Amino acid sequence: MKKTLLCAALAVTVALPLAASAAPREEGQWYISPKLGYGWSDEDRFSGNGLAAGVGFGYVFKENWTVEGELGYNQYDEDGSDHPLEWNSWNVNASVRYLIDLGKGHPYFGIALGYAENEVDNVDSYQSGGYQVGPIVGFEYDITDNGALRFEVAQKYSDFSDGDIDTGFWDTTVTLGFTHYFGEKAAPAPAPAPASPPPTPPPPAPPEEPTPNLPVSITLNGVNFDFDKCTLRADAIAILDEAVRVLNGNDIRVEVAGHTDAVGSDEYNQKLSECRAKVVGDYLTGNGVAGAKISAVNGYGESKPIDTNDTAEGRARNRRTELNVQ
Repeated sequence: MKKTLLCAALAVTVALPLAASAAPREEGQWYISPKLGYGWSDEDRFSGNGLAAGVGFGYVFKENWTVEGELGYNQYDEDGSDHPLEWNSWNVNASVRYLIDLGKGHPYFGIALGYAENEVDNVDSYQSGGYQVGPIVGFEYDITDNGALRFEVAQKYSDFSDGDIDTGFWDTTVTLGFTHYFGEKAAPAPAPAPASPPPTPPPPAPPEEPTPNLPVSITLNGVNFDFDKCTLRADAIAILDEAVRVLNGNDIRVEVAGHTDAVGSDEYNQKLSECRAKVVGDYLTGNGVAGAKISAVNGYGESKPIDTNDTAEGRARNRRTELNVQ
């Protein structure tokens, strides 16, 4: 009955609604992580291997650091005369994990500590509860804005003492699951542009008289991008429309330059910055800016930050697009 209820809970959890793009690992987020897998029993159990299942509930208490509580179940079946015993093992653990950012991939490692209840299913006299501890390693791969596939390997020691069995068991479990992140971040990205229009730049000179002393580089403040995306947000349209007006009112040529933060590999960020620059360039030409006014559309990846990449606010400023006057 307990096993049936746990499997039903896992099925319902996996059906949670999903968004799109890459999952964050920022302070203040909660997550739930159901999983299924297979367990290899310690030889001292005198049993075969069997099903493993579990569900974890976690919190990101510091960027890329999580604390997670987990309810798990392992079944070790009888397997011939050399392995006559059948075991049910229930455990409740708390673990600390550290995740490493590699673009959409997040390898991690940690340690778990908790309590395990072990019983021999086909011999009523053997049942014992005790502490459980061991290392865990795994890998998460982002497939949505709020979710990632999780692969995990755990090796845990369970204390056992009952009757003539007075020992402990080192069991190994491999699971595959899904982690769904939710809740607000403790350090959110900068708020969207206010409802009122941005400050209007000084009126340009008549078209036949180009405005002197134009800035060498015009940062399109407000045309920032969400993490891991190169699609325009709704609050960027008003700023780009103003840029169209200024470009059409002045005899200038500009380079459209895209930039990213430092999260992810250099190659990945280079491609992402090129995509962002192309999106802005396409919007300008599609709204009346002559192609001759745009000398180039280039991406510079993470190579030219204007703020620190150590905070969420700094990374948000570095995800930008500029117009460089030629």
